[in-house]
Amino acid sequence: MGWKTVVIGTECTVSLTLNRMKITIGNEYQNIPLCDLDTVIFSHDRITMTIPMLSKLVENNINVIICDSKNDPIGIFNRLTIILWYLSN
Repeated sequence: MGWKTVVIGTECTVSLTLNRMKITIGNEYQNIPLCDLDTVIFSHDRITMTIPMLSKLVENNINVIICDSKNDPIGIFNRLTIILWYLSN
């Protein structure tokens, strides 16, 4: 279970690399293991994120919050465990 909350507030690219979230800003990058994450907040309107990264965050029950240009939260991605449990029974 993760414990870190990461707020991404600058233009960057977020991708999945070896089960880690890779944040690339220009020529520099930072890797964060997914097992360390509890919540990721995207608070910039020029973030590029890959679908495999978004899928892996949701699969690992990591809270994903999307903010608008005023940094107000407007969306949350989370796993559909209740619906999947209902469909399997």
